Amino acid sequence: MICKFLLLWSLLFASLIQAAERPKQLKYASREQLRACDETEARLRLMRRETDTLIAQYNAQQAQVQTSRLALEAEQSKMNHLEALQVRAFEEKTSAHNQLVQSFNLLAQQAQAQSDAYNQETDIYNQGCATMVFRIEDRNALMQEKLKLKN
Repeated sequence: MICKFLLLWSLLFASLIQAAERPKQLKYASREQLRACDETEARLRLMRRETDTLIAQYNAQQAQVQTSRLALEAEQSKMNHLEALQVRAFEEKTSAHNQLVQSFNLLAQQAQAQSDAYNQETDIYNQGCATMVFRIEDRNALMQEKLKLKN
């Protein structure tokens, strides 16, 4: 009885191992799907450059706001608050600083929106394209098409 049980158990175990070792059928992407992913990848590269440009502008303007703020703080600590001309000049500089801050805040919103859009598109690309299985001949054919379009 124990021998039959062990025999059945070993047969079951062997069949499970064979099933696990059997290669799964791969589902290949079509050439059109591959082309769509290539186009999306090209759009992502452009979006990335645009996003990087906005971030560089943001960083530069952030430095300007910081420099302006520090200059205002230094001037305010030295100025005579009873001197009308000094107060008026300081108010004008403060107004210019506030305009710079408003411009910076708008740029920050634009950079954040661009970055969010890029991240969302990248997530979509990764879900649909990054794990795609394709035939090398389809990839080569698409590369040839691209070369013909460039020439």
